[in-house]
Amino acid sequence: KRNVATVPMAAMRIGVLGAGLMGSQIAGQLAEKGYAVVLRDVLPRILATAIGRIHTTQTAQVRKRIILPSDLRYRMMRIAPTIHIRDVRAASLVIEAVSEKLDVKRAVLAEFEAEADPDAIFATNTSSYTLADIAARALHSERCVGLHFFNPVAKMQLVEVVRAPFTSDKALVQASSLAKRLGKFPLVVHDGPGFLVNRILSRYLAEAVIMVGEGISIRRIDSIAKNFGMAVDSGHPMGPLELLDLIGLPVAMHVLTSLAVLGPRIESRDTLLRNLLPEKKPPLTFWKSGKENEQAVDVVANYCRAYPSEAGPISDEILHQRLFLPMVDEAVRCLHDKIVEHSWQVDFALTYGIGFPAFRGGLLTWARQTMTPGQITQELESLAAKHGKRLEPCPSLSTGGL
Repeated sequence: KRNVATVPMAAMRIGVLGAGLMGSQIAGQLAEKGYAVVLRDVLPRILATAIGRIHTTQTAQVRKRIILPSDLRYRMMRIAPTIHIRDVRAASLVIEAVSEKLDVKRAVLAEFEAEADPDAIFATNTSSYTLADIAARALHSERCVGLHFFNPVAKMQLVEVVRAPFTSDKALVQASSLAKRLGKFPLVVHDGPGFLVNRILSRYLAEAVIMVGEGISIRRIDSIAKNFGMAVDSGHPMGPLELLDLIGLPVAMHVLTSLAVLGPRIESRDTLLRNLLPEKKPPLTFWKSGKENEQAVDVVANYCRAYPSEAGPISDEILHQRLFLPMVDEAVRCLHDKIVEHSWQVDFALTYGIGFPAFRGGLLTWARQTMTPGQITQELESLAAKHGKRLEPCPSLSTGGL
């Protein structure tokens, strides 16, 4: 293995390209930790909104007496908003957090290469494209690395540091170092659709949507997950449909669509999701003010009438299996594909990335303690026979791939 011990650590000036929800959260976290931040967006109104969002978040810390008013001033002074890409020239690492459109990300990378310091690192926060996709036209792809934060950035402890075959040790170490300095747990994963966490998470979220389309209630699905211990946001119990609300249906649908390259097992009810995304209106949510959103319930009812399901009533046990066993299957596939090398990395990532209950030891530890690989294979085969081929187990499971 190559020696990376002599690669310099990340510098104190960081660029953030894109001032939307994720970009503004990342910029705020950087300012909290003492970094000088150049926050760039092409739209002044987006920049203004971002600065306002960061100020509101920091002001809340003053109200809670976590920081002093002087800390608030210094943090805000560290953020320099700009519409000019040339202003990131002094940054040694730039985080790309623009909209999830491949052509936009490639254009931003081209701008970065034209203007940034020749030694600067380009770290993409993409959630739905591979690093290879984004860097396909890069002049210096060795400077490209993934730095995938999770929402909400301030509270989610995991950061996936994504390494493609062309990523240099310098880029990898600087990205990992930055994540550590932000108080995060960096986990190096290999490049691939969805990386590690989103790839496994997609099976959980997609199956929840499919069950909604079968007429199973929103509350019942989320209750099963919460009773199991699923939680995000520092322990707040949260089922898959509430998590979809947090992620945002447009983002979630985009990620699920991008993961279709993995095959028919990444299946969702696109028609149902599109009905929840009315044109020129904010997307509907499954939950509203702690209750099932009546508008969403009506949309689901109309969908079920238009596309009646052949699936009959299912027990809570089967519902639970349909949520969690596909995740186990996908985790084994990730190990087989060398996205990560060890099962503990899967457990670590899902505990700190999506709130899999820590008291269960992690996804694969829970699976091993609950059933044998052969039993999991049999259960998935039974589910596939009744609910669709997407649930068929991977061959590695039957050979002890856990």
